[in-house]
Amino acid sequence: MEQLKPCLKELERTNQFFNEIDRTQYIRMDGNESIDGLPGEFVKRVLDKITPEMLATYPNPQRCIEAIARYLDVDREQVLVTNGSDAAIKMFFETYVSEDDNVVIASPAFEMYEVYCHMYGANAISVQYNEAFEFPIQEYIEKINNGVKLAIITNPNNPTGSIIDRSTIREILDAAKKHNALVMIDEAYHWIYSDTALSLISEYKNLVILRTFSKLLGLAGVRLGFAVANVDMISDIKKVVPPAGVNTIALLFGEEIMNTPDLIDGLIRSFHEEKSYMKERLKGVGIEFVDTESNYILIPMDRSKAQTVIGDLKDKGILVAYKMNRYLRVNIGNKESVDRFISVIKTEI
Repeated sequence: MEQLKPCLKELERTNQFFNEIDRTQYIRMDGNESIDGLPGEFVKRVLDKITPEMLATYPNPQRCIEAIARYLDVDREQVLVTNGSDAAIKMFFETYVSEDDNVVIASPAFEMYEVYCHMYGANAISVQYNEAFEFPIQEYIEKINNGVKLAIITNPNNPTGSIIDRSTIREILDAAKKHNALVMIDEAYHWIYSDTALSLISEYKNLVILRTFSKLLGLAGVRLGFAVANVDMISDIKKVVPPAGVNTIALLFGEEIMNTPDLIDGLIRSFHEEKSYMKERLKGVGIEFVDTESNYILIPMDRSKAQTVIGDLKDKGILVAYKMNRYLRVNIGNKESVDRFISVIKTEI
């Protein structure tokens, strides 16, 4: 329509594949979600706490915020819960990023970073990971030195699955601090990858860390994430937070998960066991793959071959993704899922 905002006219979005099919009818090795989800008994216990009165009442996030703060050992005023970490990214842009501001992003990366740049009229400045998926630190620092409002990093990164070490993160934070820039570290794959920059929040007032419950913690369907930063930054972001922005069911599940650390530890153990099994099975049938620090592996494949493989897998009830124009991206799954995947893929390669 002619009324479309100028900053959105050149924006093109990829197809919303999750909206096109009922993915619950497939083995979902394509979306970086938890394939198994939370234990059934735990889900039932939480659902049993939901009453008609709770559903009829606008949600109050405070109990979930307090549970997250206790788990992280931070002040409750440092935590903001959001409708998935995507919403936290958008709120951060709404709060701090203005038209013609520069935002530096290491690419390839989560596509919503550039989408929000378009939405708010900012300039997305991209620096590229190399062929070995190593973070382009020198070029990235150069962009910060030239002037940016915001520097975004994802650790581990998606879709490369590679990590940024602590010394590199400090280098970025120091450069950003020197030039009065903000730093967003997206830790969507925390718990899968245990290292975190959380302890740096007290040292760097320009830092915000984002996390989600959609990956290892199995809540992609109800949408829950959070931001952690110094109190002043969280106070700033609250200026743009919509009322009742996170639903009661998501908040209740988040609270219960954070109050059950043994559950989280068990999910972590199970994930690493499943990952080891998947790698052993791939090696056993001679399939080359790239290991990652995330919840997926990458299988090198050209586009024409990948189109055939993806179609054959879908016909067998398995969904996978194709990324960076050269890799199948395949989620880590339980033994049954992996065995079914291997039974198909070994005949294709």
